[in-house]
Amino acid sequence: MKKIDQAALLNVMETGILSETKLKGKTRQKKIKLWIFATSNDIQRLSGPLRSRFMELHLEEYKFEEFTEITRRLLKKRYKLDANVSDKIGHSVWNRMKSKDIRDVIKIAKLVKSSSDVDWLIDVQMKYGKNEHSDPK
Repeated sequence: MKKIDQAALLNVMETGILSETKLKGKTRQKKIKLWIFATSNDIQRLSGPLRSRFMELHLEEYKFEEFTEITRRLLKKRYKLDANVSDKIGHSVWNRMKSKDIRDVIKIAKLVKSSSDVDWLIDVQMKYGKNEHSDPK
């Protein structure tokens, strides 16, 4: 989040006033009661004053069983993939790509129709993809 956006968010959190500036400099303001929930992969990039306004919760990384269950449920609901294909995607992302990122599961799931597609796509990703989880050669 850019510093200017952090400053705007901090202002809203402090005052409860949401300001909107339209074309030609017209501004309107409204005092509102709001709750802000946020997530961050790199909390150090948030300003100290903004960070101090949040209650920080640090979640543990998924265990393999949890990752597999989330993968199976998500891919069944979103892409109608059966459990075998979903499990193969989850296993391949976790073990071959060395990733615990569910977004990597989604990237693969969008492109596969069968179990053999998973192997091929993971091979292609490992060989040609820009993947921070793969070993450099």
